[in-house]
Amino acid sequence: MWLAIGLHFSEEDLAGKNRLVAYGKDAIRRTRELGAKTAAEIPEDIDDMEKIVLLKSILESEEKSRITIADKLKSKFAGFGSKIKSRL
Repeated sequence: MWLAIGLHFSEEDLAGKNRLVAYGKDAIRRTRELGAKTAAEIPEDIDDMEKIVLLKSILESEEKSRITIADKLKSKFAGFGSKIKSRL
């Protein structure tokens, strides 16, 4: 898995990288500009627990090339759970 952060990378930097994850709005915008295929796009403005669960879902299986709807739902539930737990 490769993690793209920020916007200072080129098409050559991404060449041959499979399971690329764009982290943050700048990296998401830059990978889209370059037409790079990403396994996931994780924005900065979501809950920290959601970010961790999404990254974990990619890391758990080397065959996994994309984040699924089920993975997104799991991350939302984890985010809700962490918010509820912090209020107790």
